[in-house]
Amino acid sequence: MWHQTLLRNDATIRSLSVLCGIAHLIDLTQSKLSNLGFHIDYAASTKLVLDFPFSYGHSVLETFKNDRLQLIVVTWNSSREYVEDLWDLEPSALLAGEILQNQNLAQALCEVMDRVSNGEPYRLTPGPPTLLTNRERLALHYVARGWQNKRIARWIHVEEQTVKNTLRSVYRKLGVRNHVEAALHYWGMSCQFGPSTHSDLPSFGS
Repeated sequence: MWHQTLLRNDATIRSLSVLCGIAHLIDLTQSKLSNLGFHIDYAASTKLVLDFPFSYGHSVLETFKNDRLQLIVVTWNSSREYVEDLWDLEPSALLAGEILQNQNLAQALCEVMDRVSNGEPYRLTPGPPTLLTNRERLALHYVARGWQNKRIARWIHVEEQTVKNTLRSVYRKLGVRNHVEAALHYWGMSCQFGPSTHSDLPSFGS
């Protein structure tokens, strides 16, 4: 549950809108933000991007990569590799939902918006960083999208055996055994923990 504090005596009315792949979460979240004192403006350059369903945040960052928008991405995916992929797409801010939910929403969001408005990239995600190399992370990225080794090899211009060797290293480091388990790991749905990573998401707008 978010800690709630209304914005008071703030000289700047902070305008933003919410992007999410689940329509009712957009409505709930914008209603909550409005109640906290934020101005909901669909034309605002600041967008709060809720990374749900899977890969929505990644798709938004790719779509608006060359636009002059301030994209504040909140993800509930615990995969360090996925989080690094998001950060590589250069959002204005990247926040872990499970961390943000334990903070005062209005205060935390105001701080983030102030930082990004000054051109300061901001990241609030749990560490440590991924153990994978850039090449290993790239291979995992495509595996998570259902690509077979041959297609990955053609796309990144290497031999298929090179992809196989790379994925063996990925599996060893992540403690997974095959493409399916690797993909589940990437989407934060590890077989060990089940798809509970996103279970707290609806509380964002509750």
